[in-house]
Amino acid sequence: MSQQEGQLQELCFHVPPRFQLGLSSGPCAGNTLAPKGFNFTVGRTKTSRIHIKDPSVSEKHAEVCWNGRSWLVRDLGSSNGTKLNGVRLQPFESRELCDGNELMFGSDSVGKVQLTPVDLSSCTIEQMLNCLHEALAQSLQTQAHDEAAALLKDWGAASAELRAA
Repeated sequence: MSQQEGQLQELCFHVPPRFQLGLSSGPCAGNTLAPKGFNFTVGRTKTSRIHIKDPSVSEKHAEVCWNGRSWLVRDLGSSNGTKLNGVRLQPFESRELCDGNELMFGSDSVGKVQLTPVDLSSCTIEQMLNCLHEALAQSLQTQAHDEAAALLKDWGAASAELRAA
């Protein structure tokens, strides 16, 4: 393997596969949603990049984001919950997504995750650099959110201990 091929493989590791969601049930069944970017909300309003017109889906229901290594889904405290492969996510809990996973938003809208590797031979260097920049920025944002959630959880436990004392 040449040095250029090795560098290209290293870049491929950081370039996220394209995310798509093929909806199989609910009011939007039959649609495939393919938002662009590295961080998008799922909700019933048009302000969400993954817009699911379903009354059981909250306005800001969930979030799908690239953390620099993998795609994640996070419930945003929705009223009717988010399920990954039939298991309900706790509010603000992040879970890694894999190709073929089933996501359920609310009580009716079910979709299959489709992750397609990016063909770098059709990308310009500018597109790759933009992709890497966005992926790194999202990774930092996700890490900061996870750290904040952990601190909030610790603070809540400490507050409960102080009230009990």
